[in-house]
Amino acid sequence: QSSRDSVRAAAAEIGELIASGTVPPLSTVVLNAAVLRNDATELSVDGIELTVATNLFGPHTLLAHLSSRLADDARILIVGSPTIQ
Repeated sequence: QSSRDSVRAAAAEIGELIASGTVPPLSTVVLNAAVLRNDATELSVDGIELTVATNLFGPHTLLAHLSSRLADDARILIVGSPTIQ
């Protein structure tokens, strides 16, 4: 399951790699996390409905923590799908 702490930890690790010069600032970020559960009562480890936690809060948290590590001309691509209609 997804947790906001795991997303923050991943962002911190990426940030450290960029800060140390091991990798350059991010030129592209593709946000493509997705999960679809029919059981709306399934919760993430943070107590948030799992689909919302994964599809909304996960990408938002990641981008919020990486925004200072983006190249000046960085591109952000958010991928979605019409699975819920």
